[in-house]
Amino acid sequence: MQASCACRRCIVARLSPIKDLYDRLEAVGFPRAYVRENILPDWWEDDLARDPGNRRLAELVISRTLKIPLPSLVEPRSPLTLEGAAEVRFKRRQDVEPPDLLPAVAVARRIFELLFACARDLPAFALEGGDPEVLRELILSRSSCVDLPGLLQISWELGVPVVHLDSLPQGAKRVDGMAFCVAGRPCIALASFRKSPAWLTWHLAHEMGHVARGHLHNGAALDVRIDFSSEQVEEREANLFAKDLVYGKKNRGGFKSARHITGVQLAAEARHLGALHRIHPACIVTSYGFNMAAWGTAQNALKALGSADGGPEAVRAALTERLDLESLVDSDRQFFVRAVGLPE
Repeated sequence: MQASCACRRCIVARLSPIKDLYDRLEAVGFPRAYVRENILPDWWEDDLARDPGNRRLAELVISRTLKIPLPSLVEPRSPLTLEGAAEVRFKRRQDVEPPDLLPAVAVARRIFELLFACARDLPAFALEGGDPEVLRELILSRSSCVDLPGLLQISWELGVPVVHLDSLPQGAKRVDGMAFCVAGRPCIALASFRKSPAWLTWHLAHEMGHVARGHLHNGAALDVRIDFSSEQVEEREANLFAKDLVYGKKNRGGFKSARHITGVQLAAEARHLGALHRIHPACIVTSYGFNMAAWGTAQNALKALGSADGGPEAVRAALTERLDLESLVDSDRQFFVRAVGLPE
């Protein structure tokens, strides 16, 4: 019996002094591993929390990063809530519940707070009310077609920063995109698993549509999966904006074929139509894939075009040239670069 009691004391002694906090954070979508690796400083060891002052430091860092009110972190029986959660309108699949999406929202909000703290010469916001055809012509004055780098450039120039969420808590649901305001400034976060620049071009153009059409006045917009054919009013408006921007008004209907074609054939046809209409061939492929429900054919065509990946890297390239990351304190810089996939 004595040996058994001693064993139990050893087990208790090895427990983290902030296990209770980790358990509560995991219950709202932030597992211990994510908190340790992305939020708490690299030098942090859980045993430090045996000192009340050190525990309070950890609580402050977590509260500031995840936008969880400090009093609820300090009080063990208080439910944890994320600031701003009530402002988010989820356009989602039936199998995804809003609580599953809140971790991505919390991470994105903190990213943009830090972005505004280290951005260099961010232009004033000027996208609302924008005409997609005018924006398309502006991009085409610089390039042969509307592609992801060109779209990123125009979004940043109109005062709407864009990031791609690389690291999210395990179990957090990813989204195609979200548009919301931080400190009164519209922002766009992309978070799809898709790597093709063509898919991210569509996601970005759609979120720009939400911003341009003033949808953020009703709260943030979060699109779990963007549907080309949605009939919901705001989604339809965002889709029309995106179609006019990426494809031009005369090509709103998208691209399809009367018979089955292979990925290689689709790639060749996309090159021809792209040159004819000044549309990126890969964007024609994604339109075809959706209209024909031919996802395998579209993916093979993207590979044939050399456009199957590279999208997140393009978003990061546009981001890094506009930031002074050294102006952030170490813990904030660590969280930022890991969240968006930048080198440390």
